[in-house]
Amino acid sequence: MDMPPAFSPIEKRALAEDSFKPEDGEKLNMLGNTFVLWYLENERNREWKDCVKEIGAFESVQGCLAVYLAVKPPSNLAFGYDYMLFKEGVKPMWEDENNRNGGRWRVSIESRKNHSYIRTDSYWHDLMEAFVEGHFADSEDILGIVVNRRSKGDKISVWTRDASNEEATERVGKELKKLLGMPKSDKMAYFAHKMEAGQAEM
Repeated sequence: MDMPPAFSPIEKRALAEDSFKPEDGEKLNMLGNTFVLWYLENERNREWKDCVKEIGAFESVQGCLAVYLAVKPPSNLAFGYDYMLFKEGVKPMWEDENNRNGGRWRVSIESRKNHSYIRTDSYWHDLMEAFVEGHFADSEDILGIVVNRRSKGDKISVWTRDASNEEATERVGKELKKLLGMPKSDKMAYFAHKMEAGQAEM
């Protein structure tokens, strides 16, 4: 695994494939999709696409746990860094053909609240579990999730396939809000990738 020398989100030295394998007699609990975890390193002198690195892929509950435990929690990332978890075959950028007609629900975490970093980690954990296990009613419409570590307040996003599907988009938003149990200080809005100026405040 090729990690940059200046910073690595990996807690352990490597994500060996053996860590994904079940112990003797244990059966893998397969997920409905294969998922790929990426991270974005903050390098202003490089193109955005060159700053995106793949951490690892998994297709089972055990594999998901191995990846989750191998990386630092979002609150331990340097400001400007992201984690991006997407279904296999979907790149974590809106230009990808799977994302072009989609959008994202974005939760902005109020940084002035005490212990906001705890909410960042909690939101990411709960959202990651709901995403990979298909807990959303419109899980087929959800392509990925993102956490942005920012000095002015972290952000959590859910990327959907079709921004024009208003009913599915609204359902995802309501489920997301219920899942996270957000305080009123944390704000949530939907952005279509093609027209991010058009928000649907919720």
